[in-house]
Amino acid sequence: YIDVASDSSDSINTEINDRDHMWIGPWYPVKGDRLQPTIIATNWEGDGQQAVLPCGTFRVDDFSFQGGPIRLSLEGVALPADTDFKETERTETYENTNLQEIGQIIAGIALFYEASAINIEKVEQNNQADCAFYNDLVKKYGLALKIYNDKLVVFSEADYEAKAPKAILTPADFDPGWSFNTKTTGTYTGVKYQYANSDKNKTFTVTAG
Repeated sequence: YIDVASDSSDSINTEINDRDHMWIGPWYPVKGDRLQPTIIATNWEGDGQQAVLPCGTFRVDDFSFQGGPIRLSLEGVALPADTDFKETERTETYENTNLQEIGQIIAGIALFYEASAINIEKVEQNNQADCAFYNDLVKKYGLALKIYNDKLVVFSEADYEAKAPKAILTPADFDPGWSFNTKTTGTYTGVKYQYANSDKNKTFTVTAG
């Protein structure tokens, strides 16, 4: 189960022993089928304890069979049932609105917005799918976008990073081993942003880092 912060879809991958030939028979999957996987950890931190993690809603994206015995590899991604949101390109102009309202117009699914209001005077969607357009727009204003449990979620990563940690991991949590790697090539050390205001005949420059 891969739960991304933003920018791409969550995914789930499971392998099933089809010993009764049900999956390759009457339960044969169809791409787009709805999945709602839950991870249950029994006796994980102590005898009799059970931890439950609902992973959200997924759509079957790919599957394959192999044998013998017959096994099914089933993959799902977190996407809305309406594929137009990701695939259909269109051109539209949004004026005198805000980031949340644009999301409600194009989403086609419920929108969960947890960030400050961002007013937008005018923005154009030019031959872009709604998903790509809105993701670029959200990132432009320093926010994050993901799909979880059939909802479009817009949130501030900075606010979430400031929250108290849910857990603190140490090397002992990764037995029997772990690895760490880092490099400097391709690492950003700062940013410079320029904006030209034609009405004021002035260029504004902001640097950080």
